[in-house]
Amino acid sequence: MQAARAEREALAKGLTLPADPLLAARLASHYRSPDLGPLAVRQQGGQTLFDFGWTVTLVGSRVAADGSVSFVFTGAMLVGPEFGMAADGRTLEVREHQQVYRYGAVQAPK
Repeated sequence: MQAARAEREALAKGLTLPADPLLAARLASHYRSPDLGPLAVRQQGGQTLFDFGWTVTLVGSRVAADGSVSFVFTGAMLVGPEFGMAADGRTLEVREHQQVYRYGAVQAPK
């Protein structure tokens, strides 16, 4: 229990809520991962949402000391996982244990 709380606190450190609108503006509107499927990015009421089709979650933003940008799931009981964004906003990367999943920007579905 303590370890989980410490992990949540570490993930929340330096997190901007809601996500910084200037950073969120660099995101594409749609991404796709060959492993995890589609991801739509929506703006609603000044907040950035990641819509996976099966769930929608509010995200915050974080800028690391090296200048890299990431977006983090947020909610009442959840902080994480963290989606790192490429400088051009066209690629998102999420690490889950030893696995790395990549989302590439795609055209909006018709």
